[in-house]
Amino acid sequence: MKSAIVTGGALGIGLGCVRALAKAGYAVTILDLDEVAGREAVREAQALGSPACTFSLLDVTDFSRVKGAFERHAQRYGGLDTAILNAGIGGETGTLDGKGWDRIVQVNLSAQMEGARLAALHGAGAIVLVASFGSVFPMPFAAYAASKAGAAHFVRSMAANEEVRERGCRILAICPSYVDTPMVRKGMRASPSFKKHVLDVTRGKLLDIDTLGGVILKSLQDPRMHGQSLMVTSNATGGPPRMFTVGASPLKPYLPPPSSPELVPSSAWAGSRASHYKKLEVWKLSDQFDEAVRIVSKPMPRGDQIAEGHVLIKRLYCGVNASDVNFSAGRYFGERRAKAMLPFGAGFESVGVVVEKGKGVKMELGTPVATLEYGSFSEYGVQKASRCLRIPEASKEMVALLTSGLTASIALEVAGLKGRKTVLVTAAAGGTGQFAVQLAKIAGKHVIATCGSREKAELLRSLGADRIVQYKGPNKEDLAQVLKREYRNGVDLVYDGVGGEMFDVAVSNLAVRGKVLVIGQIGGGTYTSGWQQSMHAGVNEKLLWKGASVEGFFLLHHAKRFQGALTQLAALTRSGQLKVAVDPVEFRSLEDVARAVAHLHSGRSRGKVVVDLTEAAQVKL
Repeated sequence: MKSAIVTGGALGIGLGCVRALAKAGYAVTILDLDEVAGREAVREAQALGSPACTFSLLDVTDFSRVKGAFERHAQRYGGLDTAILNAGIGGETGTLDGKGWDRIVQVNLSAQMEGARLAALHGAGAIVLVASFGSVFPMPFAAYAASKAGAAHFVRSMAANEEVRERGCRILAICPSYVDTPMVRKGMRASPSFKKHVLDVTRGKLLDIDTLGGVILKSLQDPRMHGQSLMVTSNATGGPPRMFTVGASPLKPYLPPPSSPELVPSSAWAGSRASHYKKLEVWKLSDQFDEAVRIVSKPMPRGDQIAEGHVLIKRLYCGVNASDVNFSAGRYFGERRAKAMLPFGAGFESVGVVVEKGKGVKMELGTPVATLEYGSFSEYGVQKASRCLRIPEASKEMVALLTSGLTASIALEVAGLKGRKTVLVTAAAGGTGQFAVQLAKIAGKHVIATCGSREKAELLRSLGADRIVQYKGPNKEDLAQVLKREYRNGVDLVYDGVGGEMFDVAVSNLAVRGKVLVIGQIGGGTYTSGWQQSMHAGVNEKLLWKGASVEGFFLLHHAKRFQGALTQLAALTRSGQLKVAVDPVEFRSLEDVARAVAHLHSGRSRGKVVVDLTEAAQVKL
C-alpha cells in the first residue's frame, strides 16, 4: 500500500493533494491545525477511495510532535512513499513593520525543511515542497516571498546532496500562482490592493485546488522530476494550467573555473588586449554573402581614444539573420548610397562585455551588454553607451533574444493579440518563429506552426505548438488543406516570415478581421537570389470582404521599445517560461560567419544561429 503525509492537508492546496492521493489509492496522514476541517478531509478521502486516512492535530513548527507523527505513520504503513509539505501562511501587515515575519519563515521554510529531512530519513521516494510563484517573481509580500524562495532553493541544493541521492529520494518544489483557497479569498476581501494584485496576476482566473492537486500527484510520480521547481499558472481561457520548470535536475554545486585559459576579468582587459582586432566588412555589394565580405584588421582603440559617452565592447557572441544578405547587397541603403559607403561593417547584433569607457560613462567595466548596431561581426566595437542594452549575462541565449526575440515580442504587441484566438506562425522553428510560438502560447492563444523537417517539428512540440504542419519530407502536409479542413472560421493572426506561396495561403485563410503580419520573406531563396517584387493575385478582394489586413513590421522602427522588451524577455527566459533554441551547429570565429549565413539560408537550421567569438577572448594570464 502506498502512503503519503500531507502537511496543511485540511484545506486549500493541501486538501486538493489529499483528494488526488485518495483517488490514486494512497493511505494518507493529514497534519493540520484545523481539527474540524481535518476530520472532514479524512471522511472525504475515504469516500474517494483512500484505503486509510488519519488526522493529527499539530503545529508544524513543533518539530518534536512532527517527528512523532512521521514515526507513527511509518510504523502504521510499513514506511513512507511520499511527503507533501504544504503547510504555509501569509498575513504580513506591511513590508517594513516586520509583523509576523518570524512566524512566516518558521512555517513556510523551517517546517518544510524539517519535514523534508524527516521524509528522507524514512525513505520517502518523493518529497514535494509547495512553494509559490513568489519564489521566482517579486511580489508585495517580502517575507512570504523570501520564505518560498528559500524553500525552492533548498530543493535545488538538497537534490545534489550525496546522502539524499544514496537514499533514492527525489525532491521537488511546486510553485503555483494564486490558488482559490480560503487564505487567498480572505486576503482579497480584507485588502482591495491585494485583490487587484491577485486579479492582475491571474487575469481573473484562480487555480483550482483539485487541478493543482492532480498536477502535484503527476509530478511526484515522474522520475525525471528532481531538484526542479515546477511553476504552475492558471489559464485565463479556461484550458489546462500552464506549467514550466525552473532549474536543472539535479543541479551541481558551484565550482570555481579551471586554471586553464579563461576569459580575462574586466580589471585585466587594459593590459591584455592585442594591438589589433578582426572585423568583417562588406567590400562588394552582393547577396552572395561570402563574395561580398572580407576580414580586415583594425587598430585596437586605447583609453584616451574612446570618445566621451562611448564604450569599447569585447564581443563574445554574434547573431546571424536572414537579412544579413540584404545588408551585404546594400538593399537597406539604396544602391548608390551603399556603393559610396563601401567598405562598411557587416552584422547587426551581438552581446559582450564593456572593457573600456570614455568620459561621462557610469557603466562599470565588465558589464554585459547587447548591441543592435551595424558592424557587429567584429571582435571589438566602440558604441555609444546610451545605445547599449543591459542584459543579465553575455550568452548565446541572450543573442537569440535580440533581433529574433525582440521582433516576435514587439511585432505581436503592435499587431494586437487581444481578442484573437488562433495564431499561425510560419518558419516557426527559426530564430524568430520560436519566440512567436511561445509568446502567443503565453498569451493563451491556439498556435499553428509550420516547419520543413521532423527535427523541427520535434522542437516545436517542445515549445508547446498546438498544431504542427510539416510541409516537407515523408510526413508532409498541405498547409492550405489543413487550414480549410481544421480551421473553417479562419486564422485570426498570421506571423509570416516566409512570403510567396505561404503568404497567399495565409491571406486566403484569414478569419473575419484577421491580420497577416509580414516580418520577412525568406521563402524560395528570395534574399539570396535577389529581392523580386511580389505579385499576389486577388489579395485586395480577399482582404476587402473579410475586413482583414496585411501589416508590415520592421524592427528598427521601434528602437524605443528595445530595452523594455528585452528586459521582459530575459525575465521570462530566466524564469523558465520562455525557452531559447540555439542551433546546434557550431561556428567559432569570424572566418565561420559566411558559412553560418549559408547554413541559415539552407533551411536546415533549428533555432537561432550564433557565432561564438569567445575563443578570441581567451588569453593566458
